[in-house]
Amino acid sequence: MLKKNLLLFTSLIISFILACIVEHRIFTDYTAISDDVRNQIYWMARLIDPSLYPSDFIASYFTQPPLISPVVKFIYQFVSCWIDPMKFSQILPFILVIISTFFLFQATSFTRGIRYAFWVSFAFNLYIWTISGLPGGLPRGFFYPLFFYFLWIYESKNWKWLPFCFILQSLIYPVAFILSFSFLIFDLLINKRNSKNNLRSFQVCLAFFSGIAVLALRYIGSFSHAFGELVTLKDVIKMPEFYADGRVNIIPIPHYLLKGKTIKYFITDIFPSAESFIAIIGFSLLVLVILYIIYKEKKLNHIKSILFIPKYIWILSIVSILLYFVSLTFLFYLYMPQRYIQYSLWLVLVFLGGNVLYQLDCFFKNKRSISVIMAILALLVASVRWDDDLILIKEEEKKVYSFLLGTPKDSLIAAPIKLADNIPAFSKRSVLASYEANIPFHKGYYKELKERILDLDQAYFSKDLRSIKSFIREYGIDYIVIDDKNFKKRGDAILDDIPDSCIEFKSGRYSVISKEKIDTISCSYGLVANDLFADKKQVKSHKKPLN
Repeated sequence: MLKKNLLLFTSLIISFILACIVEHRIFTDYTAISDDVRNQIYWMARLIDPSLYPSDFIASYFTQPPLISPVVKFIYQFVSCWIDPMKFSQILPFILVIISTFFLFQATSFTRGIRYAFWVSFAFNLYIWTISGLPGGLPRGFFYPLFFYFLWIYESKNWKWLPFCFILQSLIYPVAFILSFSFLIFDLLINKRNSKNNLRSFQVCLAFFSGIAVLALRYIGSFSHAFGELVTLKDVIKMPEFYADGRVNIIPIPHYLLKGKTIKYFITDIFPSAESFIAIIGFSLLVLVILYIIYKEKKLNHIKSILFIPKYIWILSIVSILLYFVSLTFLFYLYMPQRYIQYSLWLVLVFLGGNVLYQLDCFFKNKRSISVIMAILALLVASVRWDDDLILIKEEEKKVYSFLLGTPKDSLIAAPIKLADNIPAFSKRSVLASYEANIPFHKGYYKELKERILDLDQAYFSKDLRSIKSFIREYGIDYIVIDDKNFKKRGDAILDDIPDSCIEFKSGRYSVISKEKIDTISCSYGLVANDLFADKKQVKSHKKPLN
């Protein structure tokens, strides 16, 4: 027991240290957050100050129960008494990865012992930072703690905790519940001759109905009809936004392949940098070490030991693939299809890598220093693909966000959509539209956002001051943020030649103008190109969105 506790404690310490190495930017940069936090978490600032984001169309969309877990919301609401929600979103991944490591170690210790559990946990902590999902403190980041908790119940046969586990999964991240329940059903089918199955089947059914009841209470009537209908599979196939090179990756092939472009574009997407090549070389070296061990042992059956993957991981892989296609058929009613394979299939590699390290440790059991060297090599190979999944903001942009933070709380900001992504999070002000908020799941919401972006683009590059003032009145804009870089590609415009006296704030290439300053400008200022705005619908159909 002492040895087990020591290895478990070591695993948790390694988990914390690796998290600190990968996520080190959060200690010095308050803007180092996950990109999706800018949509799904920023509005929780209302928990501290209810006057923020009044009548905000975008914030109202992301506060719907299906888009944010009630448990996650409660956690943020609880900690908001002491810490800002955005800051807590930086800290939460540390907590989640440590909990994941704890339950993974406990579950796998039943498989091949505590040393095997240690190496699998080590492999998990190496690879967890190579994929997006855990960083950010979002509901999907809870997948691993929730699923490994279920895996511990499954391996330890401690079925009394199963209803609680399913309820927790349903409340926080239903994908974990659907995967776990499907896993149990599949396992019951392939082990139906087991004499203990009658009692276990009853317990599984009880847990299942508990989870389903929670899901029903959470989702029935929870989507607001104000945002229109959900898109269907037929809509998804027609929309480029849902292909691999689009806004949301549902169909795993780039849309440009359907437009006649060559396969070389697809290849460059798969291997975008030399880092992938280095990782492949490192993995190849590890394979050579395995082959050397096989040669040294001179036992063919040793291959099975090295390539050992627990049965429950194979079951998880099969169930994940099946649920992917089921979810694709009932699109968005069972969450996004890729969620069923994105965080589960790669666990095959984690367990394979952990088992390789375990076999090396057994082979060099009298030379522990070699085992340490192999662990360091594995760490170096994995670190090539580590990604903190945090955004990087320039200093001149931070100054703009700081200025906007000082504007009235009910201000509405119009800015280039990429710049506008960060304004709600760091300036705590509403924006007309942003790139991250422009998601195409609900037809009414997506149509409204597209119209806003096109109207913004039209006013931004307008040569008619009257059209700019009309745009401001129509949407109730209080401030416009200008990026000088945008005008280099699109030619002259009124906003590109605003007098310095009308600029409220300037930082590098960014300028902020208030509606009051624009109202003081005479309509005789600038050029009037009436033909450009003669047919508004025609302009909208040909304009490209502002970046």
